[in-house]
Amino acid sequence: MAMILPAAAVITIVLDIWHAYFNRYPFYVEESVLFASIWVLFVPGWWLVKRWRLTWRFIPLLAAGHLLLYACLVWSVSACFLDHRYDVWGTIAYAVPTYALLLLLLYGVPFLLERGEAVEIIPIAPVPIDTITIQQGGTYIPLPVKDITYIESAKPYIRLHVQGRAYLHNTSLQQMMEVLEVAGFVQVHRSTIVQVKHVVQYVSRLNGDYDVYLQDGTLLRLSRTYVARFKEKMKGV
Repeated sequence: MAMILPAAAVITIVLDIWHAYFNRYPFYVEESVLFASIWVLFVPGWWLVKRWRLTWRFIPLLAAGHLLLYACLVWSVSACFLDHRYDVWGTIAYAVPTYALLLLLLYGVPFLLERGEAVEIIPIAPVPIDTITIQQGGTYIPLPVKDITYIESAKPYIRLHVQGRAYLHNTSLQQMMEVLEVAGFVQVHRSTIVQVKHVVQYVSRLNGDYDVYLQDGTLLRLSRTYVARFKEKMKGV
């Protein structure tokens, strides 16, 4: 966009020179530069579009304002620096058939560029993992996620409970929850997450907390802080 304005101004002046030569009348640099100033006014025009986040519906208004401001600029500069003054309405009468369509097109450029750059971001749902590989000494053991009943914090590790056995894993409970939430895990306590499909029942303690019973007979505490999310997750089981 920055290269359009100087190029357009130069082309306008060159055309004025050619037109003067072809029709055999004098060429006046100051007048040609003055009338080429219509391109300079795109700077505040485009700034308004960006600053006020104007929509394409304002394009005709911008073009009209541009022409009026251009006519006023030509009038004021000619009155101050030239030996004759150009009338505002006369300049508008000249500019409308010459530049109106071009103004509409050029004020539409930022909107076209914005539309071209806009990319719809479609969120990608996390994909559940099937196994978690843990390390015990030099041995790596893949644990099927479907068999993990619950996981508890055992700082600086976590303890995974799988079919009656427990395995330590070097990560945090929060990181594990981020990975396993899509696999049906939910937090029931600040130090415990559970896979809801292994829950048999949960019973209120009448103080806001609950007792959660798992299929293998394990009893876990459901803190009142996590009750709403737990119940929501249980509805999908």
